[in-house]
Formats: sequence, C-alpha cells, structure tokens
Amino acid sequence: MRLLVITIAPLFPDHVQGGSQRVLMQLLPELGKRCSEVRVLCSRAQGKGLRFKVADNVEVRAELPLRGAFPSPFEVAPHPLAVVWREIDESATWADRVYLHGDGMFLRGALADRRVVRSLHDFIYEEALVSAFQFPARRTIVPSQYVKECLEATVGAVRHLEPVTLIRNGIDVPSKRPPPQLPKGLRPRAANDRILLFPHRLDPRKGLREAMLTVQRLKQLAPGINFRLLIPVPGAEQRADDEAGAAAVLRAARELGVGPNVETHTWLNTDEMPGYYAAGDATLCLGSIVEAMPLAPLESVATGTPAVCSRTGPWRELSRIPLITHVPYGDTNAAADTALRAMATDAAEREAGRSVLAREFSTERMVGEYMDAVLGDLPPPPPTGLRQPVGRSTAYRLAPWCHIDGGEVFSHHNAKKTGLPANLMSLLREHGDRTVEARLIHATGLDDRGISAMVEDGLLVPGFTGVA
Repeated sequence: MRLLVITIAPLFPDHVQGGSQRVLMQLLPELGKRCSEVRVLCSRAQGKGLRFKVADNVEVRAELPLRGAFPSPFEVAPHPLAVVWREIDESATWADRVYLHGDGMFLRGALADRRVVRSLHDFIYEEALVSAFQFPARRTIVPSQYVKECLEATVGAVRHLEPVTLIRNGIDVPSKRPPPQLPKGLRPRAANDRILLFPHRLDPRKGLREAMLTVQRLKQLAPGINFRLLIPVPGAEQRADDEAGAAAVLRAARELGVGPNVETHTWLNTDEMPGYYAAGDATLCLGSIVEAMPLAPLESVATGTPAVCSRTGPWRELSRIPLITHVPYGDTNAAADTALRAMATDAAEREAGRSVLAREFSTERMVGEYMDAVLGDLPPPPPTGLRQPVGRSTAYRLAPWCHIDGGEVFSHHNAKKTGLPANLMSLLREHGDRTVEARLIHATGLDDRGISAMVEDGLLVPGFTGVA
C-alpha cells in the first residue's frame, strides 16, 4: 500500500515540536514497515522547504507553503493555497489511502473520492471543528472518551457520522526514573528548593496565571521553602500568535508577587523532557483549555513526578492513575494544598504510578491500534446530507463537556458554573452519563421551553430516539 500522510504542523529532521507531532513520529516507522511507501506532506518551517527520511520507506516533504503556525495556518495569500491544492492532489492520486494526522485540512476538494482516515487531536480550534463538521472521513480516530462523546453529541447530531475509534496516546515509560536535569542557564537545585513545572505553551488558557497564584499560596503555606516555577518560553519561530514572550511572563509574575519564584528557560526538545520532568517535585496542569488528551501529566508520571490537574475535559479520565490528582478549575488554594501533599509522595507510590502508566498507556499498544485503524479494512462512506430527528427528543443527558461540581454545573468550554434547582441537579447527578427521560425532567418543574434553553446553553444534549 502507498500511504499519503498529511499534517499541517511542520516536522523537523532533528527534533520534535509538540505532542501531536511526537505521536506521528512514533507511528511513522511502523507505517514504513507495513506500507510499500509512505509520503508525508507538512508545512514548511520558517518558509524553507526540505525533504528528509525519518524511517525506511518514509519520506517527509516539508514543503506546503502554509504559515506553519497556529491559529489560522491557512492565512496566506491565495496563490500559495493553489500550490497546496496541487501538491495534495498529485500525492493523493499517487496514494492508495490518505491519513490526515490531527485533521485541520480545509482544502478537501483535493481529496475528493479518496479513502481518507483522519485523527482529531483537539476539538476546540477552528481548523479541527470545521473539518469535523464539514468533511466526513471513512474513519475518525480520537485520543479520549471525552472527545468521542463531544463529537457524537455535536457532529453526530447534524450529519451521519463515520465510525469513531478511540485510541489513547502512548507514553514511553523508562525502566527506571531518569536522572534529573535542569535546563541550561538555570542555577543548580538547593536543599530547600521545591521545583514546580509548567511544561505548556503560553496560551493563557493553559493555566499560567493559575500556576503563579498557586505558588503565591504555597509561599504562605510553607514560608521556609523556596518554590521555583519553571516556565518554557519558545523562540519567536516556535511561538503561536497568541503566546506571550519571556518579558510578559516575568511582568505577570512580578504583578502577582512571585517574581523571584518564576524562572524562564528555552523550549526543550523531546529527548530532554524526561530529565526535565524528573527534576521537578510536581507538574502543574491547571488550565481551562479543553485538551483532546493532555500528554504533560502522563509524561510527568512516567518519570515519577506527580501532576496536579484541573478537573476539566479528558484530564478527568486520568483519575485512576496514581500521582495524578485533580482540583476544581480556578481553585488555586486547593491546588496549593494538593501540590504540597504531592511533593511529599514516597518512592513506592511514584513507582506505582509509573507501573500503571506503562500498563495502560504503552506506546506499543497505541501504535498497534493505529495500524489497524489507518491500514485496516474501511467501512463505506457515511451517507451524505443532514441527519433529521424524528419528532421531539424524549430523553436528554448532561452535555459531555459539562460536569457537576457541588451544586453547580461546570462547563469546560467557557469555564463557567451554572446553578440549577436542587431537584434537577439531583436527577442529573443520579443519571450521570446516562440519558434522562424528558418526563422525569418535567417532574422537577422544568418545562419544554426550559429544556430547550438548557440545550441552547450547552448544558444538556438531546438523545433522539429516531433519526433519518
């Protein structure tokens, strides 16, 4: 089989940038073994096109004249888009099958009538949302149950949805904890230091402010400890449009009274990350952004370093893993208390977390499942046209992007809480992820108009009993 792989983000011959591209680089060697030829198309880096081999039978053509940055990677002049269309059309004609990695490809006319398998690595950015709603595939791969349910509740409500396959990301767990290694330029660790890691892009939704406020609270709880919050700052060529630079990070730290505690460093390559995580006492993942399947807490646990996460999106699916604890989004007092306990975790519990991770999130398992999904037998294309509900829905469920937090419903999409009547809240809590018959909701005092308002607000989703 000749396989065409398309990914918008750039690939590099000497390093990997970003979690999605790390997953792809784990897949390509095995795809090269199972296919006669694999051609990978991706964006140029810094306007420079190049070709290179990453494995036997696998050639990367980093030549697409897109921006190579997010958001809005297609925001270029019209004539480069014509070049992209022609290059995709030519390669798709050559290929027996197409795999769209982290699908955000708008120019789908160039792939008309092709056998397309795609993966979605987020379900919040414009490129992924438009692709999911507008462009069907023969199979869609998602990395979390959360994204699968969101896809089915939204795209599946308006068009006939192709099969959606859940494949969780794999993590390489070293046989023993790697030696700690601080980034170059940072001073060595002192006896009373406690090192907190923030291994995320500087998108405000990733929880940078929350991490700083957590440090602020930690200083009050344990004044004799020197807390160091390490923050990677990408270079201008690696930075997304909405990311801050080092000066903005340090200014925010001073404003929050944690200037002496915040240290910035250069962006690290993938092979430097195990030592970096091992150097930390805890990893902070306190943002509101709804990741498809966050890698940072898993990579942290792989080295034996605990992670403190906000209870949002698929992070909630990681609660069974030792060393990962959750706090309500925005509750930095709880985050500080939890981080302080996490930093005292003993060696046995650290090894237990690594063992669970190796068993449930192995890279070998992920690669094998991807091979079956990308190269295996494909179902026929889904029917075209809108999916039409047959009558009014007779059942509803709490939207998959919401969860009950105390006496309120927390929406992950806008990080807001909504209060509901106690009897309705009790009914939703009792049913959990299951649908609730409309008549039971009516019994709480909410009529059809109230139900419709909750659907419009994204708090409930209908479970139609019939579609055409």
